[in-house]
Amino acid sequence: MQFLKALAKSPKRVSAETHEIHLNAGQAYEKAMQLLTQAHEEQFKQPQLLKQASELFISAIRQNDKNPLPMVGMAYLLLLLE
Repeated sequence: MQFLKALAKSPKRVSAETHEIHLNAGQAYEKAMQLLTQAHEEQFKQPQLLKQASELFISAIRQNDKNPLPMVGMAYLLLLLE
């Protein structure tokens, strides 16, 4: 819950016009996993990494809803946030 509150208060909102939004589904998933791994390595001290990862997971899911990997990544992220 603590991370969720921090995400809501994050001062840097990822714009819909950022490069990540324009990535294809596979690239979006890979970038999201990199951000999730980075957040984990930094012991989740940068909540904006989780927010960016979630936006990329959602983008990957929207672009290719047949691939379960982004859904699993998003589920893991949501479990982290409780």
